[in-house]
Amino acid sequence: MFAPILASATDGDAGADDVPQSTVAKLQIPLPFVPENPDLSQYIQGVYRLLIGAGALFAVVMIIIGGYQWIFSGGSSDKTGAAKKRIFGAVIGLMLALLSYIILNTITPRLVALRLPKVDPVGRFDYEIGETCANSLELKKKEDSGADLKIYEKGNYPDKLVNGGREYAYCGRKHEVYAINRATGKLEQVYDCTGDYCTGVDVCVANVCLNAVVYGDIIMPPIQLIPWSDRYLEKIELVRYCTGGEKTSISEQTFRSKPGFYRVPRPDGFAGDRCIRAADKILGYYLKILVNDELGQWDDTFYTGKDRKIYKEMSLNSLISFNDLNGGYELNIDLSEASSYD
Repeated sequence: MFAPILASATDGDAGADDVPQSTVAKLQIPLPFVPENPDLSQYIQGVYRLLIGAGALFAVVMIIIGGYQWIFSGGSSDKTGAAKKRIFGAVIGLMLALLSYIILNTITPRLVALRLPKVDPVGRFDYEIGETCANSLELKKKEDSGADLKIYEKGNYPDKLVNGGREYAYCGRKHEVYAINRATGKLEQVYDCTGDYCTGVDVCVANVCLNAVVYGDIIMPPIQLIPWSDRYLEKIELVRYCTGGEKTSISEQTFRSKPGFYRVPRPDGFAGDRCIRAADKILGYYLKILVNDELGQWDDTFYTGKDRKIYKEMSLNSLISFNDLNGGYELNIDLSEASSYD
Protein backbone atom coordinates (compact mmCIF):
# COMPACT_ATOMS: atom_id res chain seq x y z
CA MET A 1 0.00 0.00 0.00
CA PHE A 2 3.01 2.27 0.48
CA ALA A 3 4.33 1.82 -3.07
CA PRO A 4 4.39 5.06 -5.07
CA ILE A 5 4.26 5.42 -8.83
CA LEU A 6 7.41 7.36 -9.75
CA ALA A 7 7.28 9.89 -12.53
CA SER A 8 9.76 12.41 -13.88
CA ALA A 9 8.37 15.93 -13.82
CA THR A 10 9.68 19.43 -14.34
CA ASP A 11 8.91 22.39 -12.13
CA GLY A 12 5.90 23.91 -13.84
CA ASP A 13 6.88 25.94 -16.87
CA ALA A 14 10.47 26.26 -15.78
CA GLY A 15 13.04 25.20 -18.32
CA ALA A 16 16.19 23.24 -17.76
CA ASP A 17 18.07 26.52 -17.57
CA ASP A 18 16.20 27.56 -14.43
CA VAL A 19 15.91 24.68 -11.95
CA PRO A 20 16.87 21.02 -11.98
CA GLN A 21 14.35 18.33 -12.75
CA SER A 22 12.82 16.42 -9.83
CA THR A 23 11.49 12.88 -9.58
CA VAL A 24 8.07 13.00 -7.93
CA ALA A 25 5.65 10.25 -6.94
CA LYS A 26 1.94 9.74 -7.47
CA LEU A 27 0.69 7.65 -4.55
CA GLN A 28 -1.78 4.84 -5.23
CA ILE A 29 -3.26 5.35 -1.73
CA PRO A 30 -2.97 8.69 0.13
CA LEU A 31 -0.96 8.43 3.36
CA PRO A 32 -0.98 10.60 6.47
CA PHE A 33 2.07 12.88 6.82
CA VAL A 34 2.96 12.39 3.11
CA PRO A 35 2.38 15.26 0.58
CA GLU A 36 0.12 14.65 -2.41
CA ASN A 37 2.99 14.50 -4.93
CA PRO A 38 6.15 13.93 -2.87
CA ASP A 39 9.70 13.52 -4.00
CA LEU A 40 11.68 10.63 -2.53
CA SER A 41 12.94 12.48 0.56
CA GLN A 42 9.44 13.77 1.42
CA TYR A 43 8.04 10.26 0.94
CA ILE A 44 10.62 8.73 3.32
CA GLN A 45 9.99 11.46 5.91
CA GLY A 46 6.22 10.89 5.79
CA VAL A 47 6.49 7.09 6.04
CA TYR A 48 8.97 7.49 8.94
CA ARG A 49 6.47 9.59 10.91
CA LEU A 50 3.67 7.18 10.05
CA LEU A 51 5.65 4.15 11.26
CA ILE A 52 6.69 5.92 14.50
CA GLY A 53 3.03 6.68 15.21
CA ALA A 54 1.95 3.12 14.40
CA GLY A 55 4.73 1.69 16.59
CA ALA A 56 3.77 3.91 19.52
CA LEU A 57 0.10 2.90 19.17
CA PHE A 58 1.03 -0.79 19.05
CA ALA A 59 3.17 -0.42 22.21
CA VAL A 60 0.28 1.22 24.09
CA VAL A 61 -2.05 -1.62 23.05
CA MET A 62 0.50 -4.19 24.29
CA ILE A 63 0.78 -2.36 27.63
CA ILE A 64 -3.03 -2.45 27.98
CA ILE A 65 -3.14 -6.16 27.13
CA GLY A 66 -0.34 -6.85 29.64
CA GLY A 67 -2.28 -4.94 32.28
CA TYR A 68 -5.38 -7.07 31.72
CA GLN A 69 -3.25 -10.22 31.88
CA TRP A 70 -1.83 -9.09 35.21
CA ILE A 71 -5.27 -8.24 36.62
CA PHE A 72 -6.76 -11.63 35.64
CA SER A 73 -3.66 -13.72 36.46
CA GLY A 74 -5.35 -14.96 39.63
CA GLY A 75 -2.11 -14.82 41.55
CA SER A 76 -0.35 -17.22 39.17
CA SER A 77 3.35 -16.42 39.14
CA ASP A 78 3.68 -17.69 35.54
CA LYS A 79 0.85 -15.49 34.24
CA THR A 80 2.04 -12.50 36.27
CA GLY A 81 5.59 -12.93 34.95
CA ALA A 82 4.31 -13.16 31.36
CA ALA A 83 2.26 -9.98 31.85
CA LYS A 84 5.26 -8.12 33.32
CA LYS A 85 7.44 -9.30 30.45
CA ARG A 86 4.88 -8.09 27.89
CA ILE A 87 4.57 -4.68 29.56
CA PHE A 88 8.35 -4.30 29.92
CA GLY A 89 8.92 -5.21 26.25
CA ALA A 90 6.22 -2.75 25.13
CA VAL A 91 7.72 0.07 27.21
CA ILE A 92 11.22 -0.60 25.83
CA GLY A 93 9.83 -0.69 22.28
CA LEU A 94 7.94 2.58 22.83
CA MET A 95 11.09 4.28 24.15
CA LEU A 96 13.16 3.05 21.20
CA ALA A 97 10.52 4.31 18.75
CA LEU A 98 10.33 7.75 20.33
CA LEU A 99 14.13 8.05 20.73
CA SER A 100 15.01 6.56 17.32
CA TYR A 101 15.74 9.99 15.79
CA ILE A 102 18.17 10.91 18.60
CA ILE A 103 19.88 7.50 18.39
CA LEU A 104 20.34 7.66 14.61
CA ASN A 105 21.48 11.30 14.75
CA THR A 106 24.07 10.36 17.42
CA ILE A 107 25.48 7.61 15.18
CA THR A 108 25.74 9.99 12.21
CA PRO A 109 23.58 12.98 11.17
CA ARG A 110 23.54 11.65 7.59
CA LEU A 111 21.11 8.91 8.67
CA VAL A 112 18.43 11.52 9.43
CA ALA A 113 19.26 14.23 6.87
CA LEU A 114 16.79 12.72 4.38
CA ARG A 115 17.63 15.19 1.64
CA LEU A 116 18.27 14.37 -1.98
CA PRO A 117 21.32 16.04 -3.53
CA LYS A 118 20.38 18.96 -5.76
CA VAL A 119 22.67 19.81 -8.66
CA ASP A 120 21.84 23.07 -10.39
CA PRO A 121 22.62 22.96 -14.13
CA VAL A 122 23.58 26.64 -14.22
CA GLY A 123 25.18 29.04 -11.83
CA ARG A 124 23.57 31.95 -10.10
CA PHE A 125 22.44 34.78 -12.37
CA ASP A 126 23.60 38.37 -12.05
CA TYR A 127 20.68 40.70 -12.76
CA GLU A 128 22.40 44.07 -12.84
CA ILE A 129 21.14 45.81 -15.93
CA GLY A 130 24.37 47.47 -17.06
CA GLU A 131 24.96 49.27 -20.34
CA THR A 132 23.64 47.86 -23.60
CA CYS A 133 23.64 49.08 -27.17
CA ALA A 134 20.05 50.25 -26.72
CA ASN A 135 20.48 52.23 -23.46
CA SER A 136 24.03 53.53 -23.93
CA LEU A 137 24.17 57.22 -23.06
CA GLU A 138 27.41 57.60 -25.01
CA LEU A 139 25.79 56.33 -28.22
CA LYS A 140 22.77 58.56 -27.64
CA LYS A 141 25.07 61.60 -27.37
CA LYS A 142 26.72 60.66 -30.67
CA GLU A 143 23.31 60.34 -32.37
CA ASP A 144 22.15 63.64 -30.89
CA SER A 145 25.26 65.28 -32.34
CA GLY A 146 24.24 64.05 -35.81
CA ALA A 147 26.37 60.90 -36.11
CA ASP A 148 24.98 58.18 -38.38
CA LEU A 149 25.79 55.03 -36.40
CA LYS A 150 26.19 51.59 -37.96
CA ILE A 151 26.03 48.49 -35.71
CA TYR A 152 27.86 45.28 -36.65
CA GLU A 153 28.32 42.00 -34.80
CA LYS A 154 31.77 42.01 -33.23
CA GLY A 155 34.41 40.59 -35.57
CA ASN A 156 32.03 40.54 -38.56
CA TYR A 157 32.46 44.01 -40.07
CA PRO A 158 31.32 44.72 -42.76
CA ASP A 159 29.30 41.52 -43.32
CA LYS A 160 26.78 41.49 -40.45
CA LEU A 161 25.08 44.86 -40.21
CA VAL A 162 22.32 45.11 -37.58
CA ASN A 163 19.25 46.31 -39.44
CA GLY A 164 17.04 48.80 -37.62
CA GLY A 165 19.70 50.41 -35.45
CA ARG A 166 21.21 49.77 -32.04
CA GLU A 167 17.87 48.82 -30.43
CA TYR A 168 17.98 45.60 -32.52
CA ALA A 169 21.43 44.44 -31.39
CA TYR A 170 20.74 40.85 -30.33
CA CYS A 171 20.75 39.83 -26.66
CA GLY A 172 24.10 38.68 -25.27
CA ARG A 173 26.12 39.34 -28.42
CA LYS A 174 29.02 41.79 -28.59
CA HIS A 175 28.74 44.53 -31.20
CA GLU A 176 30.96 47.16 -32.77
CA VAL A 177 29.63 50.64 -33.50
CA TYR A 178 30.93 52.54 -36.54
CA ALA A 179 30.42 56.16 -37.64
CA ILE A 180 31.71 58.46 -40.40
CA ASN A 181 34.77 60.45 -39.37
CA ARG A 182 33.87 63.92 -40.59
CA ALA A 183 37.50 64.90 -41.00
CA THR A 184 38.47 61.93 -43.19
CA GLY A 185 35.08 60.88 -44.51
CA LYS A 186 35.87 57.28 -43.62
CA LEU A 187 33.80 54.82 -41.56
CA GLU A 188 35.60 54.17 -38.27
CA GLN A 189 34.83 52.15 -35.14
CA VAL A 190 33.81 54.44 -32.29
CA TYR A 191 32.34 52.15 -29.61
CA ASP A 192 31.68 48.59 -28.35
CA CYS A 193 28.45 47.43 -26.73
CA THR A 194 26.36 44.35 -25.87
CA GLY A 195 22.91 43.81 -27.33
CA ASP A 196 19.67 43.22 -25.41
CA TYR A 197 17.13 42.60 -28.20
CA CYS A 198 15.02 39.41 -28.21
CA THR A 199 12.52 38.30 -30.80
CA GLY A 200 8.84 38.00 -29.95
CA VAL A 201 7.92 38.77 -26.35
CA ASP A 202 11.03 37.28 -24.69
CA VAL A 203 13.18 39.47 -22.45
CA CYS A 204 16.97 39.61 -22.20
CA VAL A 205 18.11 38.43 -18.75
CA ALA A 206 21.81 37.93 -18.01
CA ASN A 207 22.49 37.88 -21.78
CA VAL A 208 19.90 35.13 -22.40
CA CYS A 209 16.45 35.52 -23.99
CA LEU A 210 13.77 34.13 -21.67
CA ASN A 211 9.99 33.82 -21.78
CA ALA A 212 9.19 35.87 -18.68
CA VAL A 213 6.76 38.57 -17.67
CA VAL A 214 8.44 38.97 -14.26
CA TYR A 215 11.72 37.49 -13.04
CA GLY A 216 14.46 37.96 -10.48
CA ASP A 217 16.62 36.72 -7.65
CA ILE A 218 15.29 34.71 -4.66
CA ILE A 219 16.77 34.69 -1.15
CA MET A 220 15.35 32.02 1.20
CA PRO A 221 15.74 32.21 5.01
CA PRO A 222 18.17 29.57 6.38
CA ILE A 223 15.72 28.28 9.02
CA GLN A 224 14.36 24.80 9.77
CA LEU A 225 11.31 24.16 11.94
CA ILE A 226 12.42 20.73 13.19
CA PRO A 227 15.58 18.71 12.42
CA TRP A 228 14.02 16.62 9.64
CA SER A 229 11.96 19.38 7.99
CA ASP A 230 13.15 21.81 5.36
CA ARG A 231 11.28 24.95 4.29
CA TYR A 232 11.24 25.45 0.53
CA LEU A 233 9.53 27.58 -2.10
CA GLU A 234 6.39 25.96 -3.51
CA LYS A 235 4.94 28.43 -6.01
CA ILE A 236 5.01 32.02 -7.28
CA GLU A 237 1.83 33.36 -8.89
CA LEU A 238 1.26 36.56 -10.87
CA VAL A 239 -2.11 37.96 -9.74
CA ARG A 240 -4.26 40.53 -11.57
CA TYR A 241 -6.15 42.99 -9.33
CA CYS A 242 -9.20 44.85 -10.66
CA THR A 243 -11.46 47.67 -9.44
CA GLY A 244 -14.31 45.29 -8.56
CA GLY A 245 -12.08 43.36 -6.14
CA GLU A 246 -11.21 40.61 -8.63
CA LYS A 247 -7.95 38.78 -7.80
CA THR A 248 -7.06 36.32 -10.55
CA SER A 249 -3.87 34.29 -10.92
CA ILE A 250 -2.87 34.58 -14.59
CA SER A 251 0.53 32.83 -14.59
CA GLU A 252 2.73 30.88 -12.19
CA GLN A 253 5.96 28.96 -11.65
CA THR A 254 6.16 25.98 -9.28
CA PHE A 255 9.23 24.62 -7.50
CA ARG A 256 10.48 21.61 -5.55
CA SER A 257 13.74 23.09 -4.39
CA LYS A 258 15.35 26.28 -3.08
CA PRO A 259 15.94 28.17 -6.34
CA GLY A 260 18.18 31.20 -6.61
CA PHE A 261 16.23 32.49 -9.60
CA TYR A 262 12.60 32.53 -10.75
CA ARG A 263 10.75 33.56 -13.89
CA VAL A 264 6.99 33.66 -14.25
CA PRO A 265 6.12 32.94 -17.92
CA ARG A 266 4.31 35.57 -19.93
CA PRO A 267 0.59 34.62 -20.13
CA ASP A 268 -0.88 33.98 -23.56
CA GLY A 269 -2.60 37.11 -24.86
CA PHE A 270 -1.11 39.28 -22.10
CA ALA A 271 -0.97 42.32 -24.43
CA GLY A 272 -4.79 42.35 -24.35
CA ASP A 273 -5.20 41.42 -20.67
CA ARG A 274 -8.46 42.57 -19.12
CA CYS A 275 -10.66 41.96 -16.07
CA ILE A 276 -13.34 39.25 -16.09
CA ARG A 277 -16.09 41.87 -15.75
CA ALA A 278 -16.06 44.26 -18.68
CA ALA A 279 -16.97 47.20 -16.42
CA ASP A 280 -13.91 46.70 -14.19
CA LYS A 281 -10.46 48.12 -14.86
CA ILE A 282 -7.06 46.68 -14.00
CA LEU A 283 -5.50 48.43 -11.00
CA GLY A 284 -2.25 46.49 -11.25
CA TYR A 285 -0.51 43.20 -10.56
CA TYR A 286 1.35 41.58 -7.67
CA LEU A 287 3.17 38.34 -6.80
CA LYS A 288 1.70 35.73 -4.45
CA ILE A 289 4.42 33.54 -2.88
CA LEU A 290 3.63 30.13 -1.34
CA VAL A 291 6.24 28.64 1.02
CA ASN A 292 6.04 25.00 2.17
CA ASP A 293 7.06 24.34 5.78
CA GLU A 294 6.83 20.67 6.67
CA LEU A 295 3.92 18.42 5.72
CA GLY A 296 3.51 19.34 2.06
CA GLN A 297 0.82 22.01 2.57
CA TRP A 298 1.24 25.69 1.71
CA ASP A 299 1.82 26.84 5.29
CA ASP A 300 2.93 30.42 4.58
CA THR A 301 1.66 32.90 2.00
CA PHE A 302 3.42 36.17 1.25
CA TYR A 303 2.93 39.00 -1.24
CA THR A 304 5.23 41.47 -2.95
CA GLY A 305 5.12 44.16 -5.61
CA LYS A 306 6.98 47.14 -7.02
CA ASP A 307 8.36 48.31 -3.64
CA ARG A 308 9.95 44.84 -3.18
CA LYS A 309 8.71 44.58 0.41
CA ILE A 310 7.30 41.28 1.70
CA TYR A 311 3.70 41.46 3.00
CA LYS A 312 1.34 39.04 4.77
CA GLU A 313 -1.52 41.06 3.24
CA MET A 314 -0.99 42.70 -0.14
CA SER A 315 -0.59 46.49 -0.18
CA LEU A 316 -2.41 48.25 -3.02
CA ASN A 317 0.35 50.88 -3.03
CA SER A 318 2.76 48.17 -4.23
CA LEU A 319 0.87 47.10 -7.37
CA ILE A 320 2.94 46.75 -10.55
CA SER A 321 1.59 48.51 -13.65
CA PHE A 322 0.75 46.75 -16.90
CA ASN A 323 3.30 48.85 -18.82
CA ASP A 324 6.11 47.76 -16.49
CA LEU A 325 5.21 44.07 -16.83
CA ASN A 326 4.65 44.19 -20.57
CA GLY A 327 8.34 44.84 -21.22
CA GLY A 328 9.56 42.19 -18.75
CA TYR A 329 9.87 43.26 -15.10
CA GLU A 330 12.77 42.47 -12.76
CA LEU A 331 11.63 41.92 -9.15
CA ASN A 332 14.05 40.38 -6.66
CA ILE A 333 12.42 38.52 -3.72
CA ASP A 334 14.09 38.44 -0.29
CA LEU A 335 12.02 36.08 1.90
CA SER A 336 14.45 36.54 4.78
CA GLU A 337 12.71 39.91 5.25
CA ALA A 338 9.31 38.23 5.83
CA SER A 339 7.80 39.43 9.13
CA SER A 340 6.83 35.96 10.42
CA TYR A 341 6.37 32.32 9.55
CA ASP A 342 3.47 30.24 10.86
